[in-house]
Amino acid sequence: MYNSFIVRIFVGAGNAFSLAYNGSILRRIVDIIKRSISYLTNGSIAVDIVTRSFRFIENSIFYRLFSKVLNFFSKIFGRLNNLFNRIGEESITCNGTRKLFGTDIALIRTLSAFIFYFAVGIILINLDKGSFSGRSYIVSIILILGAILVINMGENLKASLEDSSVYGFLKNLFIIDEGGDQWW
Repeated sequence: MYNSFIVRIFVGAGNAFSLAYNGSILRRIVDIIKRSISYLTNGSIAVDIVTRSFRFIENSIFYRLFSKVLNFFSKIFGRLNNLFNRIGEESITCNGTRKLFGTDIALIRTLSAFIFYFAVGIILINLDKGSFSGRSYIVSIILILGAILVINMGENLKASLEDSSVYGFLKNLFIIDEGGDQWW
């Protein structure tokens, strides 16, 4: 049915939730609320005007007023966007964030640095407490070595990942092959 195992799991879970919802008390409550709102708005001129697509709505005062208000807010948000972009170009935080997360390689190196400091922190906290947990030290050392390896690879990281069969396997778990059923 679906080419991706992960998508198949999510679709199955969605179908299960859908079946559970059809017989649930929540659905009955939602149906009662929908019928109540429908009953209360039955015969309402305002609801008829909003729900029907007559040409006179576009020419009405309500439509013109509504469109002017939306245009006003659109202009305000456009100016705020330009202001923030100008401020962002000079911002130390924005420039630092762009350098840390701007490209895929920079993102991977930033995450590797986080993993490195996280693993060092685990070792230091265990040493400070005086507790010895061999597994946490082993995992921390493996994380430190992996992070150092990734950080030192630098720009060669992308080529190494594309040649890796583990990376290819993980990537193919989340990609739907062409020709299969599209889940969207």
